[in-house]
Amino acid sequence: MKLTKDILKDHNEKIVLKTIRQLGEASRTTISRVTGLSTAAVTNITARLLEAGLIRENRHGKSKGGRRPILLGINEKHSWAVGVKIGYLYLYFVVTDLLGTPVLEHEVSLSSADPDGVVEKIVEFVDTVAKIPEYSNRRFLGVGIGVSGSVDDERGIVRSSYILNWRNVPIGSMLKERIKAPVLVYNDVDSFAVAHYAIGKAKNYRNCIFITVGSGVGGAMILDGKLYTGRGGAGEIGHMTIVHNGRKCSCGSRGCLEAEIAFDAIVERIQKRTKKEILKKRFSATTEDEAIRYIQDAVRFDRASVHHVFDEMGTLLGMAIKNIINIFAPDYLLVGGEALLFGEFFLEKAISVARENTFGDLGDAVVIDVDEMGEVAWAQGVVLNLIEREVFQVEGY
Repeated sequence: MKLTKDILKDHNEKIVLKTIRQLGEASRTTISRVTGLSTAAVTNITARLLEAGLIRENRHGKSKGGRRPILLGINEKHSWAVGVKIGYLYLYFVVTDLLGTPVLEHEVSLSSADPDGVVEKIVEFVDTVAKIPEYSNRRFLGVGIGVSGSVDDERGIVRSSYILNWRNVPIGSMLKERIKAPVLVYNDVDSFAVAHYAIGKAKNYRNCIFITVGSGVGGAMILDGKLYTGRGGAGEIGHMTIVHNGRKCSCGSRGCLEAEIAFDAIVERIQKRTKKEILKKRFSATTEDEAIRYIQDAVRFDRASVHHVFDEMGTLLGMAIKNIINIFAPDYLLVGGEALLFGEFFLEKAISVARENTFGDLGDAVVIDVDEMGEVAWAQGVVLNLIEREVFQVEGY
């Protein structure tokens, strides 16, 4: 039996389902005690959920006298969902089970960032997965999208994305019309943050800041345990001014953190500083996509210049982190993004500058960490919230 709205309409059924998910596995007696529902009600509800295939009987638990209880767990193979990160001329896909655990990853290149073409590629991927035998008889929950820029997540509209050159693109409704299933759209760093807060080390804290550095610089905030987006666009740390009248940014301003420390700025500074002809020649043929390879070559051929440039980057990033700590006084701050490939050159400097210059003891109190989840987090977070909304969310509970 596939997941339907009918099976989840009952408020108590959702409470039981959510409780089993939170506990991992639980006996009917435990569910009754935790939820306050009667044993008879729990027995009837779990019977319906078992029939629907949403839960399963896992094993026998320990007996406290009498028969050993049967422990119930979520049947993660009941449903599947797709997460996609829309990057610069590529799409990164992750397929998850009902618990949001990644079971398949895939990446495709794009010839352009045309919204219609992006939607077509996503539809093709969903159709391909749906035809795989092990997924064809499971319930498809929908697609979660992570995309760079200012996003209206309530309406599924990308208001502005400089990297994609999108303005007011209703990507959510465009895709929903094609796949006939729910679509949730987040800023990609917000999705990254949700993944870390839901299943990463950030889950142990209430107020968290996330900064990503690579071809751009992004940010996201979990405040009092909830993702904070304001009216959409909150957390654009990359566009705080860090250098007066500095480098021109893609947003039109000057001296933004992104303009000063993202990959294109790093590549340009190395090129200006190096005396190695091979690096000067490589620079003239380098595109944004090749920035990582260029910096890796620079590490090989002119490590001293790399150290100097990243030391400057570390100072600027540290100043930005210091400002953020002073404003939000977070419990936890995580740095992620492709720039971590070169973390040995700038992380220590950034952290020391931040801690040494924060107000009072704010710098000492915050836990500063680095991303260990990798690229999957950029697409997984929005999928976790899609699954929560479609299956487990209980209003007022």
